Amino acid sequence: MDLRSLGRAKIGLTSLLLLASCGGSGSKTRSLVREQGEPASATTRALEAGSRLLQDTTPVDRLHIYLNGFHPMRDNAAIQMEAHHYCNQMNE
Repeated sequence: MDLRSLGRAKIGLTSLLLLASCGGSGSKTRSLVREQGEPASATTRALEAGSRLLQDTTPVDRLHIYLNGFHPMRDNAAIQMEAHHYCNQMNE
């Protein structure tokens, strides 16, 4: 790993730690966005109940930090890629 890559890794880790320390999970703020459409039908509720019984979501349930990052290309910083990071905090 060269020094530039190490610097970027440190910046990314710092951003992630800052995000985690700001209390991103467990926030009690309400969304101002109104839901569109009709309430869930009995069929939809039955299908969702069945999927909860049949599908194991254990790995996904452990991911409680989400970070959306934009990464510039090494050779052309004008071109960026969006990256979605789903993480879990291992320790303090």
